[in-house]
Amino acid sequence: MTKKCLISYFPLPEAMRNRAKTYNICLIEGTDIQRIKQKIQEWIAK
Repeated sequence: MTKKCLISYFPLPEAMRNRAKTYNICLIEGTDIQRIKQKIQEWIAK
């Protein structure tokens, strides 16, 4: 079993967000980068 996460400095288009949701991929993007440590910890804990 693996976990997937896509990290992008830029906001992602809606189509890419929908695709990530379909494939159970965590997204960290745009302003979320400021809290990247917290976001990664939350993602790992899931």
